[in-house]
Amino acid sequence: MKRLGDSAAVKIGVVVVILIGLVMAGKQGIEKQRQAYWRDGTRKDDVNRLRQAVVDYFKDNESFPDEKIFLSCGSGHLLPYIKAIPCDPMTGEIYPFQSVESCKNCYEFYVKLENSEDIEIKKAGCNQGCGPEGEYNYKVRGQIVLPKKE
Repeated sequence: MKRLGDSAAVKIGVVVVILIGLVMAGKQGIEKQRQAYWRDGTRKDDVNRLRQAVVDYFKDNESFPDEKIFLSCGSGHLLPYIKAIPCDPMTGEIYPFQSVESCKNCYEFYVKLENSEDIEIKKAGCNQGCGPEGEYNYKVRGQIVLPKKE
Protein backbone atom coordinates (compact mmCIF):
# COMPACT_ATOMS: atom_id res chain seq x y z
CA MET A 1 0.00 0.00 0.00
CA LYS A 2 1.34 3.37 -1.01
CA ARG A 3 1.57 6.01 1.70
CA LEU A 4 0.53 9.62 1.05
CA GLY A 5 3.29 12.11 1.43
CA ASP A 6 3.07 14.95 3.93
CA SER A 7 2.38 17.39 1.09
CA ALA A 8 -0.62 15.40 -0.17
CA ALA A 9 -2.05 15.05 3.35
CA VAL A 10 -1.79 18.80 3.87
CA LYS A 11 -3.54 19.46 0.54
CA ILE A 12 -6.37 17.07 1.45
CA GLY A 13 -6.66 18.72 4.86
CA VAL A 14 -6.88 22.17 3.28
CA VAL A 15 -9.59 20.98 0.86
CA VAL A 16 -11.62 19.48 3.74
CA VAL A 17 -11.35 22.71 5.77
CA ILE A 18 -12.43 24.78 2.75
CA LEU A 19 -15.42 22.48 2.14
CA ILE A 20 -16.48 22.68 5.78
CA GLY A 21 -16.20 26.49 5.60
CA LEU A 22 -18.35 26.63 2.48
CA VAL A 23 -21.03 24.43 4.04
CA MET A 24 -21.10 26.60 7.19
CA ALA A 25 -21.26 29.81 5.15
CA GLY A 26 -24.15 28.37 3.13
CA LYS A 27 -26.07 27.51 6.29
CA GLN A 28 -25.54 31.03 7.65
CA GLY A 29 -26.75 32.54 4.38
CA ILE A 30 -29.89 30.42 4.43
CA GLU A 31 -30.58 31.42 8.04
CA LYS A 32 -30.17 35.12 7.23
CA GLN A 33 -32.56 34.76 4.30
CA ARG A 34 -35.10 32.95 6.48
CA GLN A 35 -34.93 35.74 9.06
CA ALA A 36 -35.38 38.39 6.35
CA TYR A 37 -38.50 36.59 5.07
CA TRP A 38 -39.87 36.45 8.61
CA ARG A 39 -39.26 40.20 9.09
CA ASP A 40 -40.94 40.95 5.75
CA GLY A 41 -43.96 38.91 6.81
CA THR A 42 -44.10 40.85 10.07
CA ARG A 43 -43.90 44.15 8.17
CA LYS A 44 -46.78 43.17 5.88
CA ASP A 45 -48.87 42.05 8.84
CA ASP A 46 -48.09 45.29 10.70
CA VAL A 47 -49.26 47.59 7.90
CA ASN A 48 -52.38 45.52 7.31
CA ARG A 49 -53.24 45.80 11.01
CA LEU A 50 -52.61 49.56 10.81
CA ARG A 51 -54.87 49.82 7.77
CA GLN A 52 -57.68 48.07 9.64
CA ALA A 53 -57.15 50.27 12.70
CA VAL A 54 -57.58 53.38 10.53
CA VAL A 55 -60.81 51.98 9.04
CA ASP A 56 -62.19 51.21 12.49
CA TYR A 57 -61.13 54.62 13.81
CA PHE A 58 -62.82 56.34 10.87
CA LYS A 59 -66.05 54.41 11.41
CA ASP A 60 -66.21 55.63 15.01
CA ASN A 61 -64.93 59.20 14.53
CA GLU A 62 -65.83 60.06 10.91
CA SER A 63 -62.27 61.31 10.35
CA PHE A 64 -58.77 60.00 9.92
CA PRO A 65 -56.54 59.83 12.97
CA ASP A 66 -53.93 62.58 13.22
CA GLU A 67 -50.89 61.50 11.17
CA LYS A 68 -48.65 62.37 14.15
CA ILE A 69 -50.08 59.31 15.96
CA PHE A 70 -48.10 57.09 13.58
CA LEU A 71 -44.81 58.74 14.57
CA SER A 72 -44.80 57.03 17.97
CA CYS A 73 -43.66 53.42 17.66
CA GLY A 74 -45.02 51.28 20.44
CA SER A 75 -47.50 53.90 21.62
CA GLY A 76 -51.09 53.13 22.48
CA HIS A 77 -52.37 56.33 20.85
CA LEU A 78 -54.72 54.34 18.64
CA LEU A 79 -56.30 52.20 21.35
CA PRO A 80 -58.70 50.36 21.20
CA TYR A 81 -58.16 49.95 17.45
CA ILE A 82 -54.62 48.60 17.77
CA LYS A 83 -52.75 47.76 20.96
CA ALA A 84 -49.53 49.54 19.99
CA ILE A 85 -48.32 51.35 16.89
CA PRO A 86 -45.97 48.78 15.30
CA CYS A 87 -42.60 49.67 13.88
CA ASP A 88 -40.12 47.93 11.62
CA PRO A 89 -38.85 44.75 13.34
CA MET A 90 -35.24 45.35 12.28
CA THR A 91 -34.74 49.12 12.22
CA GLY A 92 -37.33 50.17 14.79
CA GLU A 93 -38.48 52.90 12.39
CA ILE A 94 -42.08 53.91 11.81
CA TYR A 95 -44.13 52.87 8.80
CA PRO A 96 -44.83 56.12 6.94
CA PHE A 97 -48.50 57.00 6.51
CA GLN A 98 -49.99 59.53 4.15
CA SER A 99 -53.24 60.34 2.45
CA VAL A 100 -53.46 59.90 -1.32
CA GLU A 101 -54.31 63.12 -3.16
CA SER A 102 -55.65 61.38 -6.26
CA CYS A 103 -58.08 59.20 -4.30
CA LYS A 104 -60.76 60.55 -1.98
CA ASN A 105 -60.53 59.06 1.52
CA CYS A 106 -57.52 56.92 0.59
CA TYR A 107 -54.34 56.53 2.58
CA GLU A 108 -51.22 54.39 2.33
CA PHE A 109 -48.64 52.85 4.64
CA TYR A 110 -45.17 52.21 3.22
CA VAL A 111 -42.60 49.51 3.94
CA LYS A 112 -39.10 48.66 2.75
CA LEU A 113 -39.03 44.87 2.28
CA GLU A 114 -35.66 43.14 2.48
CA ASN A 115 -36.52 40.63 -0.24
CA SER A 116 -36.47 42.86 -3.31
CA GLU A 117 -37.76 39.91 -5.39
CA ASP A 118 -41.02 39.61 -3.40
CA ILE A 119 -43.91 39.32 -5.89
CA GLU A 120 -46.03 41.60 -3.69
CA ILE A 121 -43.77 44.53 -4.61
CA LYS A 122 -44.90 44.46 -8.23
CA LYS A 123 -48.54 43.85 -7.23
CA ALA A 124 -48.37 46.96 -5.03
CA GLY A 125 -46.98 48.96 -7.96
CA CYS A 126 -43.75 49.69 -6.12
CA ASN A 127 -41.16 47.99 -8.33
CA GLN A 128 -39.80 51.46 -9.20
CA GLY A 129 -40.20 52.72 -5.63
CA CYS A 130 -43.11 54.31 -3.85
CA GLY A 131 -43.96 56.47 -0.87
CA PRO A 132 -42.05 59.47 0.39
CA GLU A 133 -39.13 60.10 -1.97
CA GLY A 134 -39.75 56.69 -3.60
CA GLU A 135 -37.57 54.95 -1.04
CA TYR A 136 -40.04 52.16 -0.20
CA ASN A 137 -40.84 49.05 -2.20
CA TYR A 138 -44.20 47.98 -0.73
CA LYS A 139 -47.40 49.75 0.22
CA VAL A 140 -50.80 48.98 1.60
CA ARG A 141 -53.64 51.24 0.54
CA GLY A 142 -56.84 51.70 2.42
CA GLN A 143 -59.95 53.56 1.36
CA ILE A 144 -62.83 54.63 3.49
CA VAL A 145 -66.10 54.14 1.65
CA LEU A 146 -68.68 56.46 3.13
CA PRO A 147 -72.33 55.42 3.19
CA LYS A 148 -74.48 57.41 0.80
CA LYS A 149 -76.61 60.01 2.52
CA GLU A 150 -80.24 59.95 1.58
